[in-house]
Amino acid sequence: TAEDAFGSSGLQLTQPTFWSRLDGSKPPVTKHDEYWHRHVDTQQYGTFAYTGLLYLSTHGDDFDGGEFEMFAPQAASATNAQPATRGSTLVLPERGQLLLFTSGAENSHRVRRVRRGVRLALTVPFTCDKRSALGSDWLSEARASLRRDYSESDSDRVSE
Repeated sequence: TAEDAFGSSGLQLTQPTFWSRLDGSKPPVTKHDEYWHRHVDTQQYGTFAYTGLLYLSTHGDDFDGGEFEMFAPQAASATNAQPATRGSTLVLPERGQLLLFTSGAENSHRVRRVRRGVRLALTVPFTCDKRSALGSDWLSEARASLRRDYSESDSDRVSE
């Protein structure tokens, strides 16, 4: 469990929990589409204490680029982590891989630009603050969000 991984108790899901579909063939429309900038999750989202990323596609097979780059003094350990530039570590996403890390300034990170294909991931944030926890209807809200986000074209449709 996430609590075991972090040696913490009282972890609860928080928002925003979201799907990301990064398409290398589509240019950014707004500044919010520019996902490749370095950031800290607690600063960007406010409620995150721990971040979980579940990868739904594989680097090299489904997409090129899109590596997760962490600039932390203690970068996340992963079997497919590789040295990047000095002071950073690259994670090459693999379908089914779960990456967990604390969401504070100790783990600033970015996703490198996707150059080819589509990179899919589910971001699952955790909080220790009961006031920021998701209610019991979070799963139905996530399904509705997925349907809404991917109903723009027939090629983007996702079923339950």
